[in-house]
Amino acid sequence: MAIIPIPAKFGFTKLPSFKLQRASNILRSKYTGQGQVVVFPYAVWMLQGNLVEYDGLDAGRVRSFLVQLDGQKNTFRLPVPGFSRPMTGYVGNALANGAAAARAMSMAIDGLPANTAIVAEGDYFTVNDELKLVTQAGASNVAGQMVINFKPPLRKAVADNTAITFQNPTCLMRAADDDVANWAVAAPIRQQGNFNAVEAVDI
Repeated sequence: MAIIPIPAKFGFTKLPSFKLQRASNILRSKYTGQGQVVVFPYAVWMLQGNLVEYDGLDAGRVRSFLVQLDGQKNTFRLPVPGFSRPMTGYVGNALANGAAAARAMSMAIDGLPANTAIVAEGDYFTVNDELKLVTQAGASNVAGQMVINFKPPLRKAVADNTAITFQNPTCLMRAADDDVANWAVAAPIRQQGNFNAVEAVDI
């Protein structure tokens, strides 16, 4: 499995869906109607998009990218659509402050400016090629440290000083089907296509 660089002008005119797919099971009492929900650890980002129309060299680069994915074999780092940095305006990144265990939904981070609003609820960040969504706004203390809360939980343990990416976070993904090298051509010779992808989960 290789990570294929995404073309500089790869983008979408519309995203019908960018979602976190979850799995759960509800057990409902036939006597009281009361339900008990079991939520499984499964949580995978999925994307359905309509590609920008391309021509010339840009169209060629997109075709090359799609072919190099080898169907569902290879992966790529997709920039989070419509998001470039935290809504607080923070323009840096951070480091893990100590280790965090797999399945954790919070972790200590440092390397931040002192007493600064770092993330807002609903921001994204990347750690260990895993995309996370912030569930609680956070600000650094006088020492440039804070605890960040997020979902979905970590799949892999995070080591001390692991990079935390707030600027242009990405999601490690692969094509959702084997026929990803598929495009149409319309006048005046512009390349069109749809693109579906799913998060690459290799634990």
